[in-house]
Amino acid sequence: MARFSTMAAVLFAAALLAPHRVAAAEQNDVATKLEAFEGVDHFAADPDGSYKGVADPKLRAKLNRVVDRATASVAAGIRKGVSAPDLLRRLNGQLWVINPKDLEPQDAERVTKAFVQLFSLAGLSQYDRILIQWLFNYDAHKPARTAAPLPDTGQGG
Repeated sequence: MARFSTMAAVLFAAALLAPHRVAAAEQNDVATKLEAFEGVDHFAADPDGSYKGVADPKLRAKLNRVVDRATASVAAGIRKGVSAPDLLRRLNGQLWVINPKDLEPQDAERVTKAFVQLFSLAGLSQYDRILIQWLFNYDAHKPARTAAPLPDTGQGG
């Protein structure tokens, strides 16, 4: 009888721990995919010529470094079980290391593309606001600023 209760206890414990093992395995799979995303030159020219790439080698290295750091941060967060909102905050912070005003429009779009891929690999959604705010410096949740009236030059019209 003692053997049966020991076996039952082991099976019960295994049943309780099984979802945690599956979740941990899924987290490791995602983290592994993210690690494969590191070290990729996201800002090289496309073979078909649709994107010319970042010409300045220093800027190109900086952009790739930012993407790699963001990727590593998210992979580490996933392994530690960090919540999705916290992962989004991490990525938002990493994204703002880059000033989109310092980039050519096609390079800013490529940064956005790299982060969309990163969000997708991490299984994160609801990132549109982060990218729109970064790319256009626009927050849909804040009231729009109205332009100041033009000064009267006194020349009529």
